[in-house]
Amino acid sequence: MINLKHCFLVLAVTTIESLWAYECGNSNIKRVSDGQDVERMAWPWMTAMYKLYPLNKNIISNLGQISSIGKYRKVIVVDFSCGGSLINHEWVLTAAHCVVTEDNLKYRKVELRFGEHNISEVNNPYRRSRFVYDNDIIVHPDYDITTISNDIALLKLDKPLRLDDVDNHLQPICLPPTYGKYANNNCTLTGWGRTKNTEESEILQELDVTILTENQCKSKSTTSDYDENLRLCVENDGNRRFAGPGDSGGPLNCQLASRAWVVEGIASYISSNETINRKPDVYTKVLPYVHWIKTITGIK
Repeated sequence: MINLKHCFLVLAVTTIESLWAYECGNSNIKRVSDGQDVERMAWPWMTAMYKLYPLNKNIISNLGQISSIGKYRKVIVVDFSCGGSLINHEWVLTAAHCVVTEDNLKYRKVELRFGEHNISEVNNPYRRSRFVYDNDIIVHPDYDITTISNDIALLKLDKPLRLDDVDNHLQPICLPPTYGKYANNNCTLTGWGRTKNTEESEILQELDVTILTENQCKSKSTTSDYDENLRLCVENDGNRRFAGPGDSGGPLNCQLASRAWVVEGIASYISSNETINRKPDVYTKVLPYVHWIKTITGIK
């Protein structure tokens, strides 16, 4: 006799993985992930974040690109600050420390750019720009600025992207499933952080990394409060390339057996040590926060 319950379960899992591969996390561009420049639009969910400050005499000397954005007029784009991940047409996932000041206050506004490759390019036909105001910066309620625990935040765009129309070159990355088969144990970091012996990279970089076990992390890390239930520990090879501080907030991309990419982690603590003796980098583990993310965003 056919076990209909078993068949239904198999069908449900298969359908979910098929939908993931179609609706999110889809990138077919071949890559060599060794701290190299990526192909344009290889990671279509990558987001570049810029801090915005009111234009005043104290920062005139730091002039950059001037914008006029609704209720905050005459503001200045000071500098690239962090990465992020597009998770649907109007929400971006990033690290809380990227949008919270040293005084534990949210930034009043940030600019997010999608379709970026070389962030110094003036003319980029793939670029889409959106703004996020303080009321739409959602920091996890348990974020601790001292320990950097629960280092996760959601940003709602001031205007949704039209992913099925003029913005169809962009695509969200999938949230990690509770149960899912991964292609392998390696994942890929993407961001505009510093590469070896350089400043922050102007061109999006990618780097394959290894996720360590809790014991491996504790034996190599100085982080005493490391919790494998909420954090991931990632090792980079200091003899080659490695993550840099500018990678904060960006995704740790891991691929399911279905070939869909999921945001397994968010770059939280990135070591500035550029030697073989550098400590492992620490990422916020996304899976424990999926319910919170779905509650805030309405993602099914």
